[in-house]
Amino acid sequence: MIDVPFKDADIERAVADSKRCGTLKDSVTQGAGQTAGLLAEIAIGNFLGAKRPPPGEYDPNFDLRLHGVRVEVKTKRRTVDPRPDYNGTVPDRQMGRQLADWYAFASIRFGKVEGDHPKVYTHPKRITLCGFITPEDFKNRSIYFVKGSGDGGNGFAAHRSCWSIEYSQLTTLDQWSHLVKNAGPSAMSQA
Repeated sequence: MIDVPFKDADIERAVADSKRCGTLKDSVTQGAGQTAGLLAEIAIGNFLGAKRPPPGEYDPNFDLRLHGVRVEVKTKRRTVDPRPDYNGTVPDRQMGRQLADWYAFASIRFGKVEGDHPKVYTHPKRITLCGFITPEDFKNRSIYFVKGSGDGGNGFAAHRSCWSIEYSQLTTLDQWSHLVKNAGPSAMSQA
């Protein structure tokens, strides 16, 4: 896992992009997590040197493109830093529907949270890139959780049925970068 730098301008852009997109259809958090997801996409995109779709041209299939590789960023909002035994999830309704070559799992630690569901997180403090996995490997190695059931041992209950994997099982940034730079899209199932 690696911390990803971000600036106030990235936060402002995420807020503006979120307003421009409106609440995404079938949002787990009724749009409350959308700005956080966009902030992770922006920061990770900048960090990796990846391209994002222009504002207003949201693509539901993937968030970033680097060396011809399509990356879908999946973000968790938290008030603590992630640990290797924490989980990243993909909603069941998205499995097999998105056209990404890789999932990138991110965690944002916020300084303040209010409310219940949906929770409102403010004051982002840290963005952590937790790792990568191909959708095929994710499907084969993840665990299915029904809405309301536990997601690992950290007290989280799934708001929607989802597939879940511990961050410790993901490809590291160094491993992923080597695969992508040396083989591009043909390296998708070699992690």
